Amino acid sequence: MKTNSNEIKVSYRHEAFVLGLETDKEKILVKDFGGFGKDMGDVEVTYNPIFWNNFSLPPETAFYKKV
Repeated sequence: MKTNSNEIKVSYRHEAFVLGLETDKEKILVKDFGGFGKDMGDVEVTYNPIFWNNFSLPPETAFYKKV
């Protein structure tokens, strides 16, 4: 690796899938998820097997079906 350092610079990114948008303000609940400046990779999320069993990529839309 041609380096004189014991440290390795790394970077990573997060991706999110938008499954739907809610525009009715009566149905929107906004709350703190655990702290400003917290990395989204550090947020505890409960695994939901039902979600992952029904999740498919890419979505079955006309755009993706023609590819």
